[in-house]
Amino acid sequence: MRTKCVGQICHITSRSRRSLRSLGLAQPGLLRSLPRLCSPLSSALGAHVLNKVKLALTLLFGITIGFIAGIRYSWPVYISWNSQNEAGEITVDLKRLKAKEYDKIIQEKELNLNMQFYLHGMYLESPLRFLIPSNEVDRKIMESAVSYRKDNPYPLKDLSEDQTFKNSLDSELLSNLHKGYEIQKTEIEKVQKIYAK
Repeated sequence: MRTKCVGQICHITSRSRRSLRSLGLAQPGLLRSLPRLCSPLSSALGAHVLNKVKLALTLLFGITIGFIAGIRYSWPVYISWNSQNEAGEITVDLKRLKAKEYDKIIQEKELNLNMQFYLHGMYLESPLRFLIPSNEVDRKIMESAVSYRKDNPYPLKDLSEDQTFKNSLDSELLSNLHKGYEIQKTEIEKVQKIYAK
């Protein structure tokens, strides 16, 4: 924009110089100095804009590389940090197994499997998926999970239709619950369709 403005100034100055000459009011020394005043100003502003563009591209490149490296190499740290949660869940499962509360464990795992289908559907739609690409092993795991779900259906429940929620929540919250149910159902069905054998 600045370079464009400078060009316009030089153009106007050149036009004004012709007008002054036609009126007989122009001084040769002044007319000769006008191009010399415009040229360095235009070059300086052009270089200034170019330097800003270079700086912006360098910063963008650095941020991108840092973001990719952070995602790839921070995963072990996340696993270590999440160990206490995993330990808690394993302990609950072991206690239920020893108490022969098989139905509770199965129900929890079935719900969790539906949630993983939903999360995988979100991953497939993510524009950042290329940062952590899936491979053939990942695909076989999902195919096995989808095959299990086909043989062992576990329908997703619409909590907005649950009488307990109807009695305790207002209409807006119930509407949001129903929208969430529809979104999850769509993502789960999409994943099952993609990985169906």
